[in-house]
Amino acid sequence: VVPTASEGSDGENLEHFADFLRNAGATHVVVLHARSHDQANDPAFLKPLDNANGVWFSGGHQIRLAQRYRGTAFESRVKRVVQRGGVVGGTSAGASFLARVMITGGIDRAQVGAGLDLIPDVVIDQHFLQRNRFSRLLGVLDEHPQLLGLGIDEATAVVIRGGRLDVVGQSFVIACAGAREREGRTRIVALKHGEGLNLAMLRRPEPRTDRPALDDH
Repeated sequence: VVPTASEGSDGENLEHFADFLRNAGATHVVVLHARSHDQANDPAFLKPLDNANGVWFSGGHQIRLAQRYRGTAFESRVKRVVQRGGVVGGTSAGASFLARVMITGGIDRAQVGAGLDLIPDVVIDQHFLQRNRFSRLLGVLDEHPQLLGLGIDEATAVVIRGGRLDVVGQSFVIACAGAREREGRTRIVALKHGEGLNLAMLRRPEPRTDRPALDDH
């Protein structure tokens, strides 16, 4: 568990960041928090990642994650976890950090930076419906039309395996494909618990019909 996004990670007692996994039955959980960019390159610090089968980034401010971990050995070790069949995920800021283009702030117009690049063709926004972040995400897609936008609401998650996305949780995920010249509009799909899609299908031009742009399936 990597709690670095949280301002609370600057304290001394960090074990409580792993309580949710231990309560769910995890038997071996290590809290890993680099207090500097240099520490994120330290082989001794990175050793727990050598055998990890999962990494979880806690919520907070995603820029803190980028400042500590981008371009370090930590970054490459986390990617190896996925390469050997493990799982990497995160809450809120931790989820946004997983993409190549990372939203770092802004209300109506997003500020962006570089994330972990674990999901290179996707940009993620969090607390999406609760905080009405449609304009923010669509603005990023206007600037980066090659990306898919995922607006994840609270108490909801996406699970991505290969090119497949599935939704679990209590609210919705809004998947958006940026407007391209041949389509002329942004394609938006709302997905709830138990629903999913192939990300490549969202990229394909939508057939010309009278269907509204926002689907309910």
